[in-house]
Amino acid sequence: MYYKRAKLLTLYLLMVIGIISGGARADEERPSEYQVKAAFVYNFAKFVEWPVSAFRGPADSITIGVVGETGNGFEEALEQTIRGKTINGRHLEKRHVNSPEDVGNCQIIFFCRLEKKAFGDFEKGRQIKFLRLLEKQSVLTVGETDWFLHNGGVINFIVEEGKVRFDIDKSKAQKLSLKISSKLLNLAKNRGVVP
Repeated sequence: MYYKRAKLLTLYLLMVIGIISGGARADEERPSEYQVKAAFVYNFAKFVEWPVSAFRGPADSITIGVVGETGNGFEEALEQTIRGKTINGRHLEKRHVNSPEDVGNCQIIFFCRLEKKAFGDFEKGRQIKFLRLLEKQSVLTVGETDWFLHNGGVINFIVEEGKVRFDIDKSKAQKLSLKISSKLLNLAKNRGVVP
């Protein structure tokens, strides 16, 4: 039992610390929330298996789409995290997604929360519309709002006591033909049941 927990803790620490910009020096600041989330998204790509139909061909990149406000730090952190990296021989690329038509060949889509409260309800409605349009496609959807999993998302970030954690809706992933590794499922705070 102790060995299993130590192994999971090691995996968790590698996911969070070891990926961010090739490792931070001791005198640098702690990574930002979005740097940690970008590292998680990169690692989600390592621990999820897509059906062959999710790609146009064996040389296709794994494309991570970003929906929502630009300038919040996530896109820059993601770009830095995935630059020059490959997973199973596939390069990673980032694409900003403004409309459902922009989704194209994305395998992962990250839905940013809107920081400007005045547009919150509009953005929530827009993101729910995106989720509805994706509900039959093998796309790993990742969000960071309390309503995300209840509206069809697969993975949702939560921040508790200053730590980034995540929930997984395993049944939604299975409906989309996404195979999530048990290693990733074991790191989730909640899995299988939408909290």
